[in-house]
Amino acid sequence: MRVLLLYICLIFLVSCDKSNRLIIKNANLIDIKSGESELVNIIVEDGIIKKITKDSITDRNSIDLKGNWIFPILNDMHAHLHDSVSLKMDEYRKYGVFGVRDMGVFKSDNLGFLNIYQDYKSEEYRKYGVHPVGFIYNGKACEVDEHQVIDTRSDLIEAISLIKSAKLKFFKIHNCFPRGLLDDLIKLCNENDLKVVGHIPEGIDPIKYSEYEISSIEHIDSFIRGLFSRENFPAKSFREVIDILDGPYLDSLAVNLKRNNIAITPTLVTYENFVKSAPKEQQASGYKILKRLQSYTKRFHDKGVQILVGTDYPLSGLKGGESIFREMELLIDAGIKPNEVLLMATNDSAKYLGENFQIEEGYKAKFIVLEDNPIKNLNSLRKVKSAIIDGEFILLNGSANNNLVND
Repeated sequence: MRVLLLYICLIFLVSCDKSNRLIIKNANLIDIKSGESELVNIIVEDGIIKKITKDSITDRNSIDLKGNWIFPILNDMHAHLHDSVSLKMDEYRKYGVFGVRDMGVFKSDNLGFLNIYQDYKSEEYRKYGVHPVGFIYNGKACEVDEHQVIDTRSDLIEAISLIKSAKLKFFKIHNCFPRGLLDDLIKLCNENDLKVVGHIPEGIDPIKYSEYEISSIEHIDSFIRGLFSRENFPAKSFREVIDILDGPYLDSLAVNLKRNNIAITPTLVTYENFVKSAPKEQQASGYKILKRLQSYTKRFHDKGVQILVGTDYPLSGLKGGESIFREMELLIDAGIKPNEVLLMATNDSAKYLGENFQIEEGYKAKFIVLEDNPIKNLNSLRKVKSAIIDGEFILLNGSANNNLVND
């Protein structure tokens, strides 16, 4: 009987070890900053990277990557998933995107939709890495059905109470958020550990807005709209806006943004898609404006402003992972180095979200498997082979085994 119990215990221990321990063999680990890689073996236990070594490891529960490259998961920092997260995230995963900041759409008078944000914490949505904003807050001057109206300080207090009850971390504002409530907004959000994100409210100069404790400004063209709508000395023409932004004004903006740790999510791909859908006779001028927006983004980056990689999916026909891939191409086309763009989309965005998925000992095992080094060949992200998420090996893109061998 004692022998039988010992045998059962051994079986239990082996099964536990098999489910909680994973060996990744012959993986090309990339140094994102240099672009170089080295062949390593990795021990993952309980979803955490316990050891990275060049030494040989023998284990029954192992996966041989045969020299394929491993890379941190990517994040889309501006999307609107609405009510079909799993469907849309499946498209994202094909491009190695396992993190999305869902920038909201729901009104507080339709609380049934909040169930989706509770669901995102479930096992499946946790793997998708959804970071929900929940609500878009606007003022009465803009009538948008999906936005929640904020008009008074009482409305603001009620909104913050709702956000806290839903365990959300962001307060998203749009173009017509009342300028007079900005001071109260910042104070109350600081007290409640909430990040203020969104557009520049109409009537306030972008430089003045950049003096507030905002976490991120969404869309690079927000600065153009802000100059047209600022209360004092509004721009009279698009040419005037371009001249202002191409001069010392942008440098002053950059100083404020960096000093106050305000990030920018340019969403260049959104503007590009608008240009593509415009009448042919307008497209040439539209593409010239896009080049300007790219140059502003590059200048902000060069001056140390944090750039987040986001798309505004599914606006104007954008497509899950494909659009974030195009956003990265546009950032590279703007003159930002590929490895810097990939850092924006991986480690930098994870840190912004309060997480850290570097492929280093002690960190969560969240990385993707590629056929080539994406720093030298960005196209390798077009078909991610597989992923290791919290210690679980996941096949992607319909592959049966991706030529990987379990020992």
